[in-house]
Parts: sequence; structure tokens; C-alpha cells
Amino acid sequence: MKSLTGTRSSFFFSIPLLGVVALGLPACSVAHTVESEDFSVIPAARLTFNLISEEESAIREFFVGKEYSERDPLEERPAVEATLAIDGDFSAGRGNSSEDISAGQTRMFEDLTVNGPAEVRVDYDLYAYSFAARGGLWFFERQLGAEAIGGIAFSHLVLGFTSGADDRTDVSFAAGPLAGGQVTYRPIEWLGLYGRGTVSWGYGSGLDFAQIAAFEGGVEAIPLPGFGILAGYRWWDYTEDHEERASFEMQLHGPVLGVHVTF
Repeated sequence: MKSLTGTRSSFFFSIPLLGVVALGLPACSVAHTVESEDFSVIPAARLTFNLISEEESAIREFFVGKEYSERDPLEERPAVEATLAIDGDFSAGRGNSSEDISAGQTRMFEDLTVNGPAEVRVDYDLYAYSFAARGGLWFFERQLGAEAIGGIAFSHLVLGFTSGADDRTDVSFAAGPLAGGQVTYRPIEWLGLYGRGTVSWGYGSGLDFAQIAAFEGGVEAIPLPGFGILAGYRWWDYTEDHEERASFEMQLHGPVLGVHVTF
């Protein structure tokens, strides 16, 4: 958590985890930019449906039988294999910060107007969802993969403002296109090292334009067929532009812990 000088702070989470957020926060009469940086443990979940290379669906082989795999397990894999899957991702973040308002200054947070000197506490709950196609090529008998990502991202942000005995809550929703890529290296079949980057942008209620960039690196272990455990670190960078009130530049980073189920 970090405090801000002369403005408020916010944070962003992710979705694996990632959408466009509409804050809906009126600013003071003088336009300014809110800059915030926060740390959060980020829970995540991913659900994957394989469309190409169905024989690689471990859950189906495990519960249904070998008829889902026409390939002889002793047969050498081709040098290059194509993949295509649909991913559903969810992630969330939480944080809080405070802003000190000097004497003679006025700040507006949603429908809460605060005259200085005063302190405003801001609490955040952010939920992100995305649905995207992920496809590309795998090399060296599926040890190294490079895939593109494209789809749509959603966000649900709950902001709480408290100053003395006054408090307000603002809830916003937004959606926008998502694009990115992922590189994966599997030194052994049940362990993967991955790097993933996405960007989403668009419009929402109460803002002119918003953009979110997310970068994540981590490890996925697969202790059971079709079930993986994700652990890594994520960086979020969120920018929201306004013409007549405050713009926002927010960063959120922290460890990601989650599960990955594949069909």
C-alpha cells in the first residue's frame, strides 16, 4: 500500500487476469492524474477446452479411455504441432490506500465531497474475467510452445470511500477486447514454465478510454491428468483517461496462485 500526495490511489487485478474498468469517480475542479501502486496476492482460476490436438486432453483419457488417443504412446511425435483452445480466466485483487487533502483543497469521490484538511481512505475489490482463444505451434515434441491470445475481457470494480463519519461505495462494470501471447517450456511432461502478456482496451461508463497491460511469469505443475496448479508473479498496469476530470494511472503487482482445469 502506498499513500498519494494530493490525490487518491487505486489498484488493479486478473484475471490469468484480465478487462477494462470504468471507475466513475468525479475529480476536483482542477484536472489531475491519480497515480497509485499497490501489492496484492492474486487468486486465479483457468478452464481450458482443447479444440485441436484433442488426443492431448488428459481428463478425457483419464476418465473415458484410450479411444480418445489414436496416437501410439510409443510413436515419436511430429517436430511441429498446432494447438487451439478456448480459455476462461478469472482473477481478483484487493487493496486500500489513503489520500491526505490539504487545507483549502476540495476533492470529489463519487458523490462524496471532501474539504481539506482531511484524510480519505479508499478500499478496493476488483474481479476480472476473460474468454479467449489461444492457439499456436509447439516444437521439439511439445516441449516449447508459442501461442497467440485473443478474446474479450470483463471487469467488476467495487470502490469504498471513507472520510470521518462519511462513506460511499461505487460499483462499476466494463468490457473490451483482449490480445496477447504466451510462451511455454516443458522440461518434463508434468511441469511447465510460462511467460504471458496481454493488453485490453476499450470504453466504459464514465470514461473516455481505458487500457490495461498484464504480464505474468510462473510455473504450472500437473499432479493429476487435466488438473494443474499455477504459481507465479503478475504485474498490472492500468490507465484511464478523462477529458473533464481526473485521469488514472494504477499499478498492481503480486504473487499469483491458482488452478487450471483442462478438458
